[in-house]
Amino acid sequence: MMRIRFLAWHTRNCMECFPMKRITSLTLSLGTLAGCTTFVQSVGTGGENPVTLTVQPNVTAGSLRTQAIVKALDVADVDHVVVTLSTVAGGTTSPVLVNGAPVKRDIASPSLSVPVAFKGLNRNTTYRIQAKAFRGTGESASDLISVDEGSFRDIVVGTDDRPPLANLPVRLKDLVFSGIATGSFAFTNGQLGYQGHETASFQFPKQLATPEPLPSGTMQPFATYPKSLPFPTQETAPIRIGDKLYLIGGLQNNSSSMKTKVVTTIDASGSLGDFTQDTGDLVLARHWAWATRVKDYLYVIGGFIGNSKEASVTDTLERATINPDGSLGAFETVSGVTLRQARAGFAALNTGSYLYVIGGQTGGAQALNSIERAVIQPDGSIGNFETVPETLLTARWSVPAIRIKNFVYVLGGETTGQTGLRSIERASLQPDGTLGSFTTYDKSLSATRNRLGYGILANKLYLFGGYNSSINNFGTEVDTSTIDAEGELSTFAPDSQCRLSSGLENGVTFMASNFVYYIGGYNFQNTQGMTTVQRAVIE
Repeated sequence: MMRIRFLAWHTRNCMECFPMKRITSLTLSLGTLAGCTTFVQSVGTGGENPVTLTVQPNVTAGSLRTQAIVKALDVADVDHVVVTLSTVAGGTTSPVLVNGAPVKRDIASPSLSVPVAFKGLNRNTTYRIQAKAFRGTGESASDLISVDEGSFRDIVVGTDDRPPLANLPVRLKDLVFSGIATGSFAFTNGQLGYQGHETASFQFPKQLATPEPLPSGTMQPFATYPKSLPFPTQETAPIRIGDKLYLIGGLQNNSSSMKTKVVTTIDASGSLGDFTQDTGDLVLARHWAWATRVKDYLYVIGGFIGNSKEASVTDTLERATINPDGSLGAFETVSGVTLRQARAGFAALNTGSYLYVIGGQTGGAQALNSIERAVIQPDGSIGNFETVPETLLTARWSVPAIRIKNFVYVLGGETTGQTGLRSIERASLQPDGTLGSFTTYDKSLSATRNRLGYGILANKLYLFGGYNSSINNFGTEVDTSTIDAEGELSTFAPDSQCRLSSGLENGVTFMASNFVYYIGGYNFQNTQGMTTVQRAVIE
């Protein structure tokens, strides 16, 4: 710091006697007055301006100042946060696209306390929600003040339509500074520990599983989908696991039971990829069996076996481990667990607490009205099947069990002698996952229909495919009924708009977020199983 000291000598007259406007310039040339030499800069003629101004440098030493405290980044430094949505499968993260663009939300700092919602998610899918915080507007790398690691949350969406509300962590960058600190050692005493084995057992209360979320809208007419099965098949057991759809077993060319499984992928929009034969076969070739997921296992239960369409039935179960990426391990026969009655083509239900098999057929086309169930254990194993007192009022098979709200509907099908049915039965689902008694429902199908498929939306039920025995026809007509808020059905009637593109029975129904599929099937008028896939858009 330099300090300037001003010295002035007056001669003859005071300075204020001379107006300052007459001074035209002032230049200071700094020198030292310690010696005998003084540097003088003239600003006038001398006679007119008798005052002399002399300056002397006076240097003041500098001083130490403390360094400013380094402030860590915090929420006050955030201008906005960009949130993106991806899926995680098999260790690979893929952005979710809508109309070809990644799903992204830009949230200004005043809105950070407001929850961010993502709708239209797929079931049985792991989603990654990633956050990036920026100091300034835009997304310049120089303004990025968060790190990717620790700034995301993985959310697993299962069969519950209400995934939990989760906090999204945002980890801001660390600021590095140089400093010196001193400290001392502080010792904490150790403690005695115990090494051994503890055993505990728990009783888990049985609880009804939450219904899967249902899309709203109406189904448009079916059209042929540009993907097809690798070989003609029908009566396969479908199961969705994550982003994969498996078709387990089945009847090929209306003649031979299969051990094979076919797999396809499901993208974020609900479109299916190519169908390919997957590696690894069932232990037993079977068709018209049931496939269901319990924890981390895929179970395949019952079905027809042999090389003819309805040769004989089995009471056996087999299962495969479900890997984290959705692939399946080797199938093994479940030891010590069987159905009480060997059966195939039965209605089935997984309530989250129990597995139910309802009706079906024994060998010789004898329809059943009996019902069995097995307890689901916390580790994913199941107890042995036991016959329950409740029964169907009419023995029937080739019929679905459809859960709507807290009811289970059994619609149509056929009884002994392949006599088609129009009647409907219904039972209540209890909070503990048990099934009440079936009663005859006061509505019926518009025509007999067995071996059918169905699509269920939030407010409408569609029945399609199957065989109408009263007119000896594989019709393309679709039966519809409106669902009210309590789960009651209206009178069934043919839909005026929605139809199958080809009339078939024994196909596989699969619903994705925006589509309903009818896969494969059979029409004896063509004497072949079909490789075609039909799809209807939900609008």
